[in-house]
Amino acid sequence: MAFGRHWEWRGFGAPRPELIDAVRGLPRLFEAPQEIVDRYLWSPDCDLNLKLRSGDFKIKRLVDRRSDGVEEWLESPDENFSFPIDSRVLEDVARRLGVDSVPVSADGIATADELLEALCGGESQVRMIDVDKLRWQHSGVGGGAAIVEYAEIRAPEPIVSIGVEDEEESRVRAALEVLGLPGNLRTASYRDALDIWGRGDRISRD
Repeated sequence: MAFGRHWEWRGFGAPRPELIDAVRGLPRLFEAPQEIVDRYLWSPDCDLNLKLRSGDFKIKRLVDRRSDGVEEWLESPDENFSFPIDSRVLEDVARRLGVDSVPVSADGIATADELLEALCGGESQVRMIDVDKLRWQHSGVGGGAAIVEYAEIRAPEPIVSIGVEDEEESRVRAALEVLGLPGNLRTASYRDALDIWGRGDRISRD
């Protein structure tokens, strides 16, 4: 998804075969699946989506959430950081994660490992959660432009995630209606999923 405000819905579980066929039958944005390991930073009371991907550190902010789990998120290019990261950024992130103080020099944080050590070390309640997934991205559901992501998550637990996102809430809802979502999936954002995994639980009800 491009930077900026956009709407998302996501669900986790074991999709019924007809839903898998409907999603996998849509036109692909990329011919081959993408193999990704996102390294999320989590603490119980932080509402930010914080992750390391491909050497960068990314902050994603929740703007609004509807009662049915459709959410508006903000992803700003100003909060997609390459290393080294300014010390002020680290201090703000630490505060949101509930970390009272972090060892940081005026030069900031030079590497991802230094970032993780500063936020997760000692008696910190912050955890790093690796989400290992194979994902396909599609579009064209119902003739619309919404992106539909099908992800086979391998860790922290084996489970499938399906997500729908677009700049317009109405197009997300139209795609959900065409696909019959949530169906038997559990409505949850990745931030919701991290709350479950961070406490040592599983999303799957099996």
